[in-house]
Amino acid sequence: MSDDQVSAELKKMTAFIRQEALEKAKEIQIKADEEFAIEKSKLVRQETSSIDSVYAKKHKSAGMSQQITRSTLANKTRIKVLSKRQELLDELFERARG
Repeated sequence: MSDDQVSAELKKMTAFIRQEALEKAKEIQIKADEEFAIEKSKLVRQETSSIDSVYAKKHKSAGMSQQITRSTLANKTRIKVLSKRQELLDELFERARG
């Protein structure tokens, strides 16, 4: 083989190796992008679930707080009514005695 033929063969081999390396690098990049997308999706699902859980807990807590407030208000109203009723009964008994 002549020097030109050796040089041409080396160039072909170098080009082939370079092309293989570029293809391998592209495959690695694609795989890394896929793994990133999978991990990102997993994290988003976890955080969404966590946020949903926190929201549900806060919603339940707010509902309980509203029920407590309504119950407290109803009890205060009942106490006022019973107190006024007792006053009227006491007054009526006083009139009946006197």
